[in-house]
This record gives sequence, C-alpha cells and structure tokens, in this order.
Amino acid sequence: TAITSNGIAMVKLQQLEEMARNQWIDKTMDLDSPEALLLNRVLERIYLDSTTTVDLNVNMLENNRVIEKISKLKALLTKHTYWIAANVDLMDFKGNNELFKRLGECVSLLSQFANEDKHLEYSLHIWFLKQLYQLKGMDWTQILITHKHIRSKFPIFEKKDLSAVFSKLNFRAPLFCSFDPFIGVYGNIYQFRKQITSILKKDGIDTKCSGKQDCTPLLAAVSSNIESVIQFDDAFLIS
Repeated sequence: TAITSNGIAMVKLQQLEEMARNQWIDKTMDLDSPEALLLNRVLERIYLDSTTTVDLNVNMLENNRVIEKISKLKALLTKHTYWIAANVDLMDFKGNNELFKRLGECVSLLSQFANEDKHLEYSLHIWFLKQLYQLKGMDWTQILITHKHIRSKFPIFEKKDLSAVFSKLNFRAPLFCSFDPFIGVYGNIYQFRKQITSILKKDGIDTKCSGKQDCTPLLAAVSSNIESVIQFDDAFLIS
C-alpha cells in the first residue's frame, strides 16, 4: 500500500511539474493547502535545475504568485547557502569578497517580504537558518551570523526591526566551545567560568562538594572550561 501511495504521489508531482513548466495551472491554491506545498516543491525543483530554460526573474504565474515567489527565493538562497558552506573559513573570511557579495544577495532575498507579509518573512528567515544548520551545524552558523563584521555590514542579522529571527542569536566567538550551559540555562547570575579558572590553579579542591549548593552547575562549568581549552588547542594547530 505504501509503495502504491508513493507511486501515485510521484505521478502527481510529475504531472504538476509538466503543468507548471507550461503554465497550465489555472487554479489559485490556498497557501496552507497540501496542493500549495506540492507546487512549492515542484517549482523549487524547476528553479534549482541548472539546465532549465525558466528565467528566475520573469515568467511569473498569473495565479499563485506568492507560492512561486517563495519557490524562487528558496531556490536562489539554496544555491548561496551551498556555496557559503563549501567556501567559508570562519577563522579567516574577512578578505573573502565573494562571501560578502553572496551574503548581500541573500539579504536582498531575505527582505523580499519585509513590506508584504511579516509571517512569511519570519518563516523564510527560519528556513534560511535551517539550511545552514543542516549543512554546517548550529555553532558554525551562529558564529558566522553573529560575527561583528557580518553584522556591521548586514544589519538584518542584528537589528530586531529587520529580523525577529537573526536578532535573537547571541554572539558566539569562533573559539567558543559548543558546550556552554550558562547561555540561556543558568543565566548571567553565575560567574563559574571565571571562578573555575581560578579554583583549578589552587590546591585543596573539595572533591566531595560538601557545603556547596551549586555543585551541578559548578561541575558543568569545569566541563565547559575543559572543552574550551581543547577547542582552542585544535584551532591553534589547524591555523
């Protein structure tokens, strides 16, 4: 039954792709409908196809303009994210002019719904982050997006009025360890990172944690510091 259902779905997609390529679709689809999702996938496939004769900047469908616009934006952003993931070194990208050029194009694409639909804009920004997360991981993406040079050149990655998504990312230094339980978990009231560095240099550490109410976050801080040292050494050797 599952095989049959998949086969039917594939046939529907193929038929829909043929109709889309020839602009035979004359039914306006609701953005929340399954049909709209299928059309979006089909159009993405068409626009990502390097051999397609469809111009990404023209040939707008009379109906379903929003769906087609979303598909075009995602296709163009996908091409940029793949290049960024393959060609950006977080330890040395200030002179990467191609990166800044592509990020500029990404910003332009990410701003297409700024004056039209904030909900679609929010969803597009979430989707963009997800693509980078899948390609390079959460830490890598956060380091890139929150870098001071990136944010100074592209305010959309920092200012809340330009993006309710990117502005929520806290700065993460390239050598900052990925395991840090004090960001968003214990909060700034704990200063264990500095305290642990001092404690580890002293003798007579109480290994039984007797009389310490904050034993759990204290141990987490130790792990965090150890991870930081390991990552720093690895990065130093690579550079």
